[in-house]
This record gives sequence, C-alpha cells and structure tokens, in this order.
Amino acid sequence: MPLEKAVNIEDLRRLAKRRLPRAIFDFFDGGAEDEVTLRENRAAFERVRLLPRVLVDVSKVRTAVDLLGKPSSMPLAIAPTGGISAGRYGAELILARAAKAAGVPFTMATPSAFSIERVAEEVGGRLWFQLYAVRNREFRDKLVERAKGILMRRLGLSEPEAFRRIQKTSMDTRRPMADVAQALLLTEEVGHSRPAKP
Repeated sequence: MPLEKAVNIEDLRRLAKRRLPRAIFDFFDGGAEDEVTLRENRAAFERVRLLPRVLVDVSKVRTAVDLLGKPSSMPLAIAPTGGISAGRYGAELILARAAKAAGVPFTMATPSAFSIERVAEEVGGRLWFQLYAVRNREFRDKLVERAKGILMRRLGLSEPEAFRRIQKTSMDTRRPMADVAQALLLTEEVGHSRPAKP
C-alpha cells in the first residue's frame, strides 16, 4: 500500500513494519516493561469520540491557548521522540520544523541524534527539553546548562533506569535507555560522519 492510501494509524504502522528493520520497528512500536501503560493509553484514545455538529458556524473557530505561560496555536506540544532518527535521518529536525510551522512547542529528547544547539540554530521555534535523570551528574548538569543557554523554557524529567525496554526481536535485550541516550548525544559532539542535511 502506498503512503497516500493510508487512512489511519494502523495503516501507517503496517507500512512502517514492512519498511523498517525489525529492531527499529520494535523499538518504535513497543513500550516499557510489560507494555501495560502502552495498552492503557491506546485503549484510552480508542474511547475518545468526536461529537458531530451540523449547521454550526465554524468560520471563526479559535484553537490558540496560553500554554505554560506563552501563546500556542493549539493546546498541544510535540512530545519527546528519542531515537526517531533511527527510522529516518533528520527526523528530529523535521519534527521541530513542523512544530514551528504549526506554532506549537517541540520537545527535544535526551537521546536525540542532534545536539540542542543544532536544533536551536537550524530550526528555532519554541523548544522544550526532556532530561533523562542519568547517573552521571556532571553530564546531566551540562545538559541543563546547555538547554538554559539557548532559552528553552520548560524542562521535563524522566527516569530511564526505572523503565526497561523489552525488545521483541531475537536479540532479547533488556537495556536501559540511559546508555543509548548518552551515546546518541555524544555522537553529534564528537563529529561522527553524517549524511547530508535533510
């Protein structure tokens, strides 16, 4: 099925499963531990229903709100999506540009393929940062200072050691994301070769 024919998330999921390497797809598709929260979140979204309203004037609908002290075009933000560039190079930059164009915040994840500074310089917009509470306090403090240095207004805190990813691949790994986070962040800083910019 071509992408243009996809009509729902399940169609997109099937396309991704066919296109991505299995380990990458399983990471994107899976959740932490026994995936209880993942199943409950999906069930919660499936219970949401849209209320159709006919013969109602929608010519002046306003979705803009004050979101944590600043205006946002909609009451939402793009959540941290660590490791997403494993599926498509430059995905964080693409999402950040989309968020800026839509007038909503973009949240950088600790395990990002791009440095905080690069996203701020190339894209800008309203940037937030999700900090993994990694054990290396010096590394963590430097991340906070870098985020503050480019005027990120919000800092989310996650504890990766509390959640293990159980991969559904033949690798059968149970690896905390803290190591992955540090490796991805340092990749940009040590200047590994990369493909052309998206």
